[in-house]
Amino acid sequence: FWPVTATDLAEGNEGSPEDPEQAGEHDEAFHASYARKFAQWQPDDPIDIYYCEFLLAQWVLDHAPWNAYHSAMGFKNNRTNETALFSFSPVDTSSVMNMVMPHIFMDSLWKSLIFGVALVEYKAGARMEFYPHWPDSYTNFVKVGRASGTMFRNFTDWVIDVFSPKHSEFQPIEVADVNRAVLATGSNNEQQTMTIVRSRMCHDFVTDALWFFYEVGARLKADDVIFRDHIIMYASAVEEIGPIGA
Repeated sequence: FWPVTATDLAEGNEGSPEDPEQAGEHDEAFHASYARKFAQWQPDDPIDIYYCEFLLAQWVLDHAPWNAYHSAMGFKNNRTNETALFSFSPVDTSSVMNMVMPHIFMDSLWKSLIFGVALVEYKAGARMEFYPHWPDSYTNFVKVGRASGTMFRNFTDWVIDVFSPKHSEFQPIEVADVNRAVLATGSNNEQQTMTIVRSRMCHDFVTDALWFFYEVGARLKADDVIFRDHIIMYASAVEEIGPIGA
């Protein structure tokens, strides 16, 4: 899910830090593009990769606890002891329902009931955030691998140029083909085949980030078991609906 202390840097809120060098005086997020200014680590610097998380909410369902976590990618330079963190978060963190249900506005109840006239607005906007330190809100850090300074720089470019432009919305629900559920035996290929619409939340960013480091040759081995939140909706089919009149 998302960090509740995220600063809306996408709209340039007043009082937000203008440069990562001010990080010692703030516990706020920077726009992901500032990561390039921070990524001045040497090519051969040993960089530890961390899975970072904190408890976002907790419920009791059927007499059992159900926890929701926000996750992010953390890094530590073993030469300089500097840390950094990337987080994929919603712009509007006021309610989880913003990511699940649209806001519906009706000028006239009768027109809406008879003619279906209504304004539908989704408040599921998302952004990538960069912290040139590890925020105090994160409570669990699991080392999952080691990279080089060059790999970290390339990861920064991937976050800014590849991941961020394609992920502007936050969607916690993943849709899977119920007819193929019997094929799920644990292999990655079969699981991908089941997915009709992939979720887009913090845990998906972490998954993609780990795949990035795997593909560039980073050494990956988690010091402990890590988990992710997964909300799966099973459907027999999905129909893509475009704008009205398109």
